[in-house]
Amino acid sequence: MLAGARAAQQRPVTPEDLAARAEMVVRGRVESIETVREGRDGLVTRVELAVQEVWKGVVTNRLVLTQPGGTLGTRKVVVTGDADYGLGEEVVVFAVRNRAGEWLTLELAQGKFRVERPAMGEPLVRNLFLGGDPSPGPAGYRPKNQLPLTLSVLHERVREGLR
Repeated sequence: MLAGARAAQQRPVTPEDLAARAEMVVRGRVESIETVREGRDGLVTRVELAVQEVWKGVVTNRLVLTQPGGTLGTRKVVVTGDADYGLGEEVVVFAVRNRAGEWLTLELAQGKFRVERPAMGEPLVRNLFLGGDPSPGPAGYRPKNQLPLTLSVLHERVREGLR
């Protein structure tokens, strides 16, 4: 076995299912990322989003997501399968509250879609399982879940999940 290798199994979740289960669905931009100590040995990371659109939930202009783990100094704690956020990144997030009232990304990395804005055409979105590169590559075949997914189609699928 390779040292440091990790594996996680998740069942793919559709945007409709995510929308039905989420308390909040927003499109926004990552404004800040801060990792802090929590408890004796724990680290948590708080990701602040500047909300541009609310697709489900109470209208707000800010949303702070809390995630276990992060990097603080020379200490790094990784939660396999959790969403990875980058400063300045545009995202669509499906969120739920935990018992402490903090917002979490629903279904780990599946509850976060990165928005990509190509020079031409509609904005595209992708997450761990859905959305793929617009060019099919040398083989020319892709599974259905790896076909390009536009922001407008994701928005429509969220609306379908709310019906």
